[in-house]
Amino acid sequence: MASFRKNGFDSTIEKALDFAYMPIFGEKEMRFYTLLAYGLMFWGTALQVDIAGKFTTLLNAKRVQSGGKNINAAPKQECGPGG
Repeated sequence: MASFRKNGFDSTIEKALDFAYMPIFGEKEMRFYTLLAYGLMFWGTALQVDIAGKFTTLLNAKRVQSGGKNINAAPKQECGPGG
């Protein structure tokens, strides 16, 4: 209050408060923005650490270890002229 008495009214404060209390910054909207931000951060982190490639490699290794097929291996011809 002392600052207001000393310096008087400043329209910058009015503009800042008008901006902060706009309807797009309501509680529901902020929750949506936060959820969107978390989703984008998760996606960016997954791309940065190549989580899809690591997961595929892990699944492929487990499949080969258990005697299954390797997804990335070339298929063998069992019939026909090559087999």
